[in-house]
Amino acid sequence: MSSSSATIGSMRADRRCERAGVRRIRVHDTRHTCASLLAALDVHPRIAMQILRHSEIAVTMEVYTHVPSADTRRVLRKLGKALGGSKQKDGKKKGKRKQEERPDGDGRQEP
Repeated sequence: MSSSSATIGSMRADRRCERAGVRRIRVHDTRHTCASLLAALDVHPRIAMQILRHSEIAVTMEVYTHVPSADTRRVLRKLGKALGGSKQKDGKKKGKRKQEERPDGDGRQEP
């Protein structure tokens, strides 16, 4: 993609966000969000590193991961519940599916 088409695409995205009344978020920013959410979910740093496709753990932990405070975690739980959490439409809680690391140690999770 040429820089002029990237600029045009960026301008279009800016206009769409403005019309929708939402702030513009760069795709790159979502990597930081993903890293922080993985940390908040207590995902092992090596697994987070693999998900984010980093070659060094220091990049994952020092640059991308922003560890939330206890207050932030409380608010995130509250937000999760407000967004539907783990409740089904009939109001019953869904059963949690246990995820275990594969024996071959590749870091991927199985249902």
